[in-house]
Amino acid sequence: SYEDAQREQQYALRLAEATYGKADPRVVPALERTAAWFEAQGRFFSARQMYSRCLDIVRKDGGNYDLRTVGPLRGIARTYRLEYFIGPETAEGGADDAGLSGGVGAQPAAPSSANGVSMANVLNPDGEDALEFALKVFDFHPGEALAQRADTLIELGDWRLTAGTTRTAMEAYREAWKALSTPGAAGTAALDSPVAIVYRAPTSARPPKADQEKYTQRHAEVEFTVTADGRVHGATLGANDAGDIAG
Repeated sequence: SYEDAQREQQYALRLAEATYGKADPRVVPALERTAAWFEAQGRFFSARQMYSRCLDIVRKDGGNYDLRTVGPLRGIARTYRLEYFIGPETAEGGADDAGLSGGVGAQPAAPSSANGVSMANVLNPDGEDALEFALKVFDFHPGEALAQRADTLIELGDWRLTAGTTRTAMEAYREAWKALSTPGAAGTAALDSPVAIVYRAPTSARPPKADQEKYTQRHAEVEFTVTADGRVHGATLGANDAGDIAG
């Protein structure tokens, strides 16, 4: 059951804390495992608390640009993006000081921006900031963790595409392609096939600006080639029922 699984996570984390101490870097793997479990359960607020705790411990031990900060930074960004798609955590009671709640109780209200606007239905910019900082970490470790850097770039591209900033998303994807293509890297398999970005439907559909009697709906197929760098080339009109309108 959910309660049994949570107790197992709690026990493993408490054991690590009792063995090493709550602020010891050796506790980080246990924290990350529990954060990932919360994330898988849709408990994004609690997961983010745990990732933030990991980040604090690693930074105190190795500084802001320690490679170990990348995992928690990506986790923070991912929970913000999933929260945007799926909605805020509904389980009750956020995480306690160790990152685990004793049961299911009331989740804190969704945070608001500086001007009082609810952040529940928007992409929190802190997620993009976390990914961009993670990329700065790699700049301090040239030639290291190439696959992890490419994965972070892909996540940044996904974030920006979700936010509707297509141009900057393509820049991140192109940089990821270059990173994956360098000697010693994992190869470009991660970008060989399109991957669906989860779509969050709008709360309400927009009505057409013109009266329905003033327009007709047509069908057309457009054929095009997507080049290796993500650009569209050679778009041509295929089968359609637009007739003379197609011209």
